Amino acid sequence: MASLWNREKLRQLADNARASASKLGTQLQQGVQNAQQQMPGRTLSLSGNGEGSQAPQPAAAAGGVPRTASSGLSSLSPDEAIHLLQSQNKAVRERLHAAQAAAEENARLKADVQQLCQQMEAEQVRRAAQQQEAMAALQAAQQQHAGEVQQLRQQAAQLKGAAAAAASAAEAELESTREALRQQRQQNVQLRGAAAEAEALRRQLAEAQEAAQQRAAAAAAEDGAAPQGASAAAAAAAIAENERLTEEVQRLMQQLQEVQAAAVPGAEASAAAAAPGEAEGRVAALQAELAAAQAQVQVLLNEREVAVLDQQQRAEAAASEAAALRQQLEQQRQEAAAAAEALLREQEERQRGLAADNAALRQAVVALEGAAAQQAQRAQQELEAQAAELAAAAQQELRQQAQCAEEEAARERQQLLAAQADRQALTQAVRHLEEALEQQAAAAAAAQEEQQQRLHALDQQLASTAAAASPLVRGGG
Repeated sequence: MASLWNREKLRQLADNARASASKLGTQLQQGVQNAQQQMPGRTLSLSGNGEGSQAPQPAAAAGGVPRTASSGLSSLSPDEAIHLLQSQNKAVRERLHAAQAAAEENARLKADVQQLCQQMEAEQVRRAAQQQEAMAALQAAQQQHAGEVQQLRQQAAQLKGAAAAAASAAEAELESTREALRQQRQQNVQLRGAAAEAEALRRQLAEAQEAAQQRAAAAAAEDGAAPQGASAAAAAAAIAENERLTEEVQRLMQQLQEVQAAAVPGAEASAAAAAPGEAEGRVAALQAELAAAQAQVQVLLNEREVAVLDQQQRAEAAASEAAALRQQLEQQRQEAAAAAEALLREQEERQRGLAADNAALRQAVVALEGAAAQQAQRAQQELEAQAAELAAAAQQELRQQAQCAEEEAARERQQLLAAQADRQALTQAVRHLEEALEQQAAAAAAAQEEQQQRLHALDQQLASTAAAASPLVRGGG
């Protein structure tokens, strides 16, 4: 708005200057024409009879002023000549007053132009400060954006490291769980083997007890029908068989203890001398312990499976979180890339706008130089060309502002360039106006000098006419 107001003010000043120059030139031309028309240019006779006879010339004797034929006022009466000279003198004074008023008007216009130049300089300084503030804000925003991008990258790297550490920990825990499961399977295989061996020993013990009972029954039956010697032999055989069975039971119990020690650590080793029934009880207890151990092993297996499932779920959750983080990082990277690309496009558009402004400025400078060369020929044509050029520059700036209305920084730059162009144009207009005013002032001074000379000549002529008319008036009386 300030730029448009400055242009309107400049246009008004140019119009006023043009009107004043035209008016002053017209007045000067009219004054010169009137002076030329009113100056006597004819050769008239002083005779009043119309016969060509020449009257006496008393003025030459009385006043010493010869009456020449080139005076031009001889055909007028003294009163008419005096009145004509007074009219010419009054007209000359009026033209002088008009010239002085025009000079004062030109001085006032010059002061207005200087004030407008100062206002435009202040406006240019203000716009330059606004542009610097906008550039500083843009640089601060760019630095803040770069810091945010760097912080996001650091956070992404930290999250990636945490995800990798969590994945490594999950893999290590899963591997340890697998190793524990393998060891548990091996222990289960060993326990199953020990249980099978204990079951075989139990069957062997049962078979030995049954065989001992059969032998005891057979020995008892033989004791009732055989003689006393046969009974002693049978008893000795039974004792030997019992000793053999006892040794067999001890051997089996020893094997059972070894199996029990291998299968269930911490079992008591006091069953070496136990009876076959106690051994069977121990075998049953061993089977119960084996069953409990198997149940515990199954519980451990279930817990391990649950732990494995939990670890798998954690690993899957960690993988999902890592995937989400990667997706978020990718999205942030894309957003940062899009923002950088948008900023780059904006900078490119700004550069193109600046290039267009520079080209327009160069064109305006060339046009101004051409206008200055043309204006050197004639002041009025110069002012008209300057006004047309200012109008073209204003229209061009309006078009540029309409095209770049969406970009504040570019618009400020264009307004600043337009202000500089206006300042240059105004400076040239002021210079040309000063030249025109100087020329007009010189012409006015020359015209004034000429009028003064003519006025002086008219005064002398009036004095001579009055002096010449005095004897005539006296003679006529």
